[in-house]
Amino acid sequence: MSGVTEAPVEQMVFELALESPALASQPTETPRHVTLLSFDLAFLSFEEFNAYFADGILTTEELQELFFSIDGRQNNNLDTDKLSEYFSEHLGEYLNVLSALESLNVAILKAMDKTKEEYQGSSVLGQFVTRFMLRETSNQLQSLQRSLQCAMEAVEEQSSPAPSVLRYDTSEISPIKHISYH
Repeated sequence: MSGVTEAPVEQMVFELALESPALASQPTETPRHVTLLSFDLAFLSFEEFNAYFADGILTTEELQELFFSIDGRQNNNLDTDKLSEYFSEHLGEYLNVLSALESLNVAILKAMDKTKEEYQGSSVLGQFVTRFMLRETSNQLQSLQRSLQCAMEAVEEQSSPAPSVLRYDTSEISPIKHISYH
């Protein structure tokens, strides 16, 4: 570990604050804050970086090259602010996706709090509607998860050392089934 804290990598909290110079030219409707990773350290050692970012495709040497290119100081203590800047420069369309997911997370947590407060006191039909809404929300998220998983598998297959033909085609991914809630 880097000596800053002894928390395991999986339990760390790190927020990608989108206030970097790379985003200064973005339109004002562009989100300025997205939680992207989970770290609560000022610095990451290469071992911590490697444990978190190893994807089975980049070699340890390639990850080390990336680590030191972000670090710049080559002292095996990557400043998490520099890591944040690095990813903020590469977000592209994922900025809007991650921002929407963060908003969705907040909305779901608010709905869960409201459900917890009101469910027991609701009528039988009110409880039924709540269960339906929970089930429908879960189904929508699972559908989205399946689509993302297909895309990830296709991209990983394309990135493997002996890539085959890329089979990822958005027409193959089933659209999220939804009911209009007007």
